[in-house]
Amino acid sequence: SGGHAFWEISTASHVDFPQLARIIEVVDNGDGTISLFTTLIESAAPHRTNFTDLSQTGLAALYRELSLNAPGARSTLGGDRKDRNTELVLKKG
Repeated sequence: SGGHAFWEISTASHVDFPQLARIIEVVDNGDGTISLFTTLIESAAPHRTNFTDLSQTGLAALYRELSLNAPGARSTLGGDRKDRNTELVLKKG
């Protein structure tokens, strides 16, 4: 559109729900543009935990459950599907 704009890329919150991490990849498209690919990744741990399971997976499930049950936690913080994995294109130069 010829105007100026900016993007805000939020990265991981491993304390608050939902615990998602973001991979940011920079790609030279070879056509005078650069793409920033932003991809969310999530733990493979179960959403519910067995409180007697002290394995790595059990502890990961525990942190997920505790963060979801924290005061003020909202399931809407994950954003919309279109917000999660994106390609942001910039002109070089």
